[in-house]
Amino acid sequence: MASETPAAPATAAAPAAPAPAAEPTRVEQVPDDSLEANPVALAEDDGYSDSGSILDSTVSLTESIFDYRKLHGRTYQKPQTTEYWIPNDEQQNVGLDIIHHVLDLGTGTGIWAVDFADQHPECEIDDFLKPWTFPADEFDFIHLRCLYGCVPDFPALYRQAFEHLKPGGWIECVEMDVLIESDHVTIPEDHVFNTWANVLYEGGRKLGCPFDVCKEHNMLEYVKKAGFVDIVEKKIKVPLHGWPKDATLRDMGYLAQAALDQSMEGFVLFMLVQTLGWTHEETMVLIANMRREMRKKSYCPWFWLTVVYARRPE
Repeated sequence: MASETPAAPATAAAPAAPAPAAEPTRVEQVPDDSLEANPVALAEDDGYSDSGSILDSTVSLTESIFDYRKLHGRTYQKPQTTEYWIPNDEQQNVGLDIIHHVLDLGTGTGIWAVDFADQHPECEIDDFLKPWTFPADEFDFIHLRCLYGCVPDFPALYRQAFEHLKPGGWIECVEMDVLIESDHVTIPEDHVFNTWANVLYEGGRKLGCPFDVCKEHNMLEYVKKAGFVDIVEKKIKVPLHGWPKDATLRDMGYLAQAALDQSMEGFVLFMLVQTLGWTHEETMVLIANMRREMRKKSYCPWFWLTVVYARRPE
């Protein structure tokens, strides 16, 4: 009788590597002392200056942003700007474009989105408030910015982003508050800063699109409920005007001031007249008062910017 060779004992399969453990939620806030006021700037309060002086102050800043250095035939940021070690030239950007799928929600004026779509016909510009037509698990990174007053249901939006991210992909949400505050002076309840914020909060409620999404820890809670992990929330005080002692914060303040000063009328005209029933004259008076008070460095004004980023589990 032919002998049978005993079968080799089956070997146990190697256990799968455990998925990386999710980090606990982190909440970070820029220390209050980072917004130290410059006494010289406060002594030169320009509350009644025209917007031209504000815009002029950003010219050198804008030019410095594009002041690059050449090394070995490649373009890099200046050391004074950053020590970032990757080139920022077209050759490098093409490589970055190839390797990732990114969805950007909230493209501002739309200029960037249209220009990018012209250069990349394979890309799409779509209305993110309508049902998404993208496949599930499609994107490496989804970026949402300044959608306050535009979105009726932020939790649903974050859930939709979760479904369309690849496992391991990241979401970043950036929103700002419309309330202007100060750590250096007491702002009365009837001040135009509070009136400005309250009418926008009220108008957002009437439209069904909240302006206060970045208050408290709303964004963090919505992202957590959507299923994300490794959540980090950062609360940042963004100065208005050139009152901070720190040079970087001062430049930030000039830019924020110029942007709001330039866009203020368009920001509230529809909301107040069409939604809340204000007259055009009442609206223009509010805007004039807001501009005047916002230009006073002695208030040391700032507003909250909230950044939340998180990962979809593997």
